[in-house]
Amino acid sequence: MGYRKIPRIYTLEFDGELDGLVVRIKSIKFGAVRRLVALMDEEGKDVQLMGEINSYLADSIVSWTLQDE
Repeated sequence: MGYRKIPRIYTLEFDGELDGLVVRIKSIKFGAVRRLVALMDEEGKDVQLMGEINSYLADSIVSWTLQDE
């Protein structure tokens, strides 16, 4: 029987305009963090960096309480 890693889940609770929104996310992989750090060191990559951050965050979402009206 082998080791099975249980992912750490973070709970983000919002207030203000997004009051009541709860988002549960798992941590991103270390390789993704290294990629983001490398992008931040490059000049003129702001748009690509934001796209990468959004992609990693979207991939890490476990659940959320947002409902369509």
